[in-house]
Amino acid sequence: MDALNLKIKISWPVTALYFFLLAGGLWHILDMFQGVMQTAAPLIMAFLSVWIFISALFSIEEIRKKRRFIWWSAGIIILSLLVEIAGVQTGVIFGNYDYGKALKPFVGGAPLVIGFAWFNMVMGSLALINNFASDKLKKSAVLTALAAAFLMVVFDMIMEPAAVKLDYWSWENGIIPLQNYMAWFVCGFAFLYAGVRFKIVNGKIPKIAYHVYFAQLAYFLIIIIGK
Repeated sequence: MDALNLKIKISWPVTALYFFLLAGGLWHILDMFQGVMQTAAPLIMAFLSVWIFISALFSIEEIRKKRRFIWWSAGIIILSLLVEIAGVQTGVIFGNYDYGKALKPFVGGAPLVIGFAWFNMVMGSLALINNFASDKLKKSAVLTALAAAFLMVVFDMIMEPAAVKLDYWSWENGIIPLQNYMAWFVCGFAFLYAGVRFKIVNGKIPKIAYHVYFAQLAYFLIIIIGK
């Protein structure tokens, strides 16, 4: 009975995650709470990052590895923000696009929270590979990073049209360029390979990371299909 109760208690936060994001998608379709959801969007992204980060940090036993994970996580958040700033300012990296007002505040034309969104996707994609891929694939840092980077691109392909509807950003002439997906893959691979190659995240990543991946994916699919 104790084991059953523990299992139920642990599942409640994950259940709440799916419920809230799926409800958010339905609220968008029904034009309900739009102002609240726009205001909450960056806060939700940051909260999910903190949730994943703390869960992962507490799963690491050695102090030295904890420090490396902290630096790696900070590197993803900061470097991806810098890449986004350069991207929106020049159009060279992802193509020509502009951010809407939904993800404010901004730094250099890019949302401050965008680095947290990158961290969520890196961790979510890597969690899927670490929990479900074959041991043979996971023995190779290159293959692990390639597979996880591919999952990041799959996520982005679904997120992009939904993000436009949500006024997260918009593309020149309304066309999402192939260049965007290529940049996502290259940047994602770089972050992932560093984490795997230097054994910063070579253990089991907490399952909450891939639940965040799927819950956000479901949210964006509802946005695309519904309105």
